[in-house]
Formats: sequence, structure tokens, C-alpha cells
Amino acid sequence: MLAAIQSPNSTSLPEAVFLVFLAFAHLSVLRYVVQRLWQRQPVIEYEPRRQFPRMLAVDVTMTLLLVLLLLGIGGAIAASIRPEILSPDPKSATGPTSLDVSTMIQGVALTFLIIGAVGAALATSAKLTADDFGFNLGQIRRDLRLGLVAYFGIMLPVLIIQVTTERVVEYKHPLIESYEKNPTLGMMALLALVAAIAAPLSEELLFRVLLQGWFESLESARKAKKSLAVSVDEQPPSNPDSAGRLVDLSPPNWLGWWPMLASSTIFALMHWGQGAAPIPLFFFALVLGYVYQRTHRIWPSLVVHMLLNGVTVATLWLGHSGS
Repeated sequence: MLAAIQSPNSTSLPEAVFLVFLAFAHLSVLRYVVQRLWQRQPVIEYEPRRQFPRMLAVDVTMTLLLVLLLLGIGGAIAASIRPEILSPDPKSATGPTSLDVSTMIQGVALTFLIIGAVGAALATSAKLTADDFGFNLGQIRRDLRLGLVAYFGIMLPVLIIQVTTERVVEYKHPLIESYEKNPTLGMMALLALVAAIAAPLSEELLFRVLLQGWFESLESARKAKKSLAVSVDEQPPSNPDSAGRLVDLSPPNWLGWWPMLASSTIFALMHWGQGAAPIPLFFFALVLGYVYQRTHRIWPSLVVHMLLNGVTVATLWLGHSGS
């Protein structure tokens, strides 16, 4: 939900120290990436996985309708409690009110409700398992390290792109504006809950696991149809698992990258209206999509997303505490 580190007019000492550390960490990651590419090796090794279930269009449609239904119910409940949500009085919006807090709390509750409802619906209709959702703990330590390295690899370029684009279009976000109106410790804790936990979890599940996963299932279907026209010896390596679902043993070719590009584009467009945020967020989402494509586990991209938003919240808090 938050785009990147804010770019204040004056940089405090902690922010300067972090930026220097970030630069050195990025150079270390960049050196590793260049070395892998020079050796014609993938930056992240592709891990064989069983193919994502080929969800029917009805599964995706019902999932979107369920999300819209829950959003409508949540909005109706919020409006019944606080009518000014639908028809706010501009004259009364001169200072901080409890509306910001109540709306954020309702948003967090609704987010986790949607996650649970959508997960249960897809587990029933599309037979998705915990592994299909990316919640595999078998390599959790490696996934956490990979997420940390990916964060240091992408954060500095995203920050540079954001600062550059902000010179043309100002970055805006309702959560940041809410905190600036009411910069209290309680509001900061609530902001951290929304931005560093609820938003990354819901967005990674939606855009990486479900959306990119569904696109990849369509790509797998395309590859399967194409493989019928070639000999058995030329077919891409695959092997059924104990459940009978094929296991992809080889990474996708260049045509197989469109699921990552499509989900990243949609992710960026979902942040339309936040100034120039869609531009840096598109490149940020590309890295998240690449990490997910190589591992098909949610933990690495979730760590990157949480760190991005968490550092944003910490920077915002340091900026206000310093002033």
C-alpha cells in the first residue's frame, strides 16, 4: 500500500546512515547478479514445483465477486456506524478525527476476512492446498534470507525511480495523510499494522499467488497444447507427483514471462491515484514476481514487501519525531 521511503526535504542522520548502508548492500547484491549473468546462470535457481491448478474462469469470477461482496458488506456496515464515510462534511475535516482510526481498523478486519473467505472458497472449488498458496515451511530460513537479499537488491533502484518521478508528480497516499493529520503513537501502530502486515499479505496472495499463479496455469495449458504437436522426446520435462498433478522440472522460456509482466502491470495500476507511485511499483512488482516465479513460495516476496512498507513507516515516524 505504501510506495517507498518518503523523500523529505532534509535527511536526518538515521536516514542518511540507512541510505549509505542500503547503497553498500545494493552494490553487494548487484555484484552477485552481474556475476551470475556473466556466467550465464539464472539469478535465482528455478525450483521444480507441481503445476498450479488450472482454475476455471468461473473460479476466478466467483473469487472476484466474493471480494466485491465482502467489500460492499464492509462498506455498508461502516456507513451505518459512521454515515460521514459516504458523505463527509468538508467543513468538519479541518483536524484529526476518530474517523481515520475507525476506518483503518475496519479495513484491517475486512482485509483478513477477505483473505480467509477467498482462501476457503478456492480451497473448496479449485482444490488449492497450502503449498499452492505458497505457505511451505520446508525452506523457511532460505526464503527469509532470499527475501532480505532481494529487498536490498531492489530498494535503492525503486527509491531512485520514486524520487525522480516525484519531481514531476507528487506522491500521495491516504494512510500517510491520515498519520500526518494525527501523528500519535497509536496511529503509528495502526499504520504499521495496515501497511507492514495486512497490505503485504493480502497483495502478495492476490497478485503473486492467485493472479500470477492463474496466469501461469494458462501458460501451462498453452505449453501442453503445443507439446502435442512435437514428439515425445521433444516435450518439456515434467513428472506427475503422488497426487497425479504434473511437476514442472524446467523454467519457462521467454514467452512464459508474460504472467509476471501482466500481474506486475495490474499491481501497479491498482495504485493509480497515488501520484507517480505506479511507476516505481511496477519495477518493484517485477522483482516480487520473479522471486515468486522461481520459488513459488510466498515467503520471499512477502518479506520484501513487508520490509519496504515497514521501512516506509519507520522513516515516516522518524521524520515526525525529529520535527
